[in-house]
Amino acid sequence: ILAIARGVSATTTEAAHAATEAIDAARNLPAFAQLLESMGSTLADANALAVGEMACREALAAYERTGNRSGMAGALHRLGSIAARQRDYRRAAMLLGAAHQVYVEIESVKSLAVRAEMEEIRTLLGSGAPAYAGIDGAVDLALGRGR
Repeated sequence: ILAIARGVSATTTEAAHAATEAIDAARNLPAFAQLLESMGSTLADANALAVGEMACREALAAYERTGNRSGMAGALHRLGSIAARQRDYRRAAMLLGAAHQVYVEIESVKSLAVRAEMEEIRTLLGSGAPAYAGIDGAVDLALGRGR
């Protein structure tokens, strides 16, 4: 029985290791980032804001690694919307501002909707609205990187 248990344990460990390697390899695929962003959005819509935020952060990191500007804008937009729902309006303004800027750069019509959302947040903040930190600054903020 002990030999069987050891065999199962080794097999389980090997399977876990293989699964981890597969996930690590998938992190650089565009579809993986899209899946994470979709999961994050769905979770946030179900009021699982913290878990949704985590998935959107992972998506943003994946989009950044692959240079997908449109994906970055979408993830920043979702993260900004989540921050607004968490009533972290300063963070929301910075993330939505960056999403808007990327959408403008890539000439997406989504820039109009994000701008409207951003303006609502800035109205709530009044004179306390943060200065624009730029796209890199917002990505760093979203990913918890200090520069």
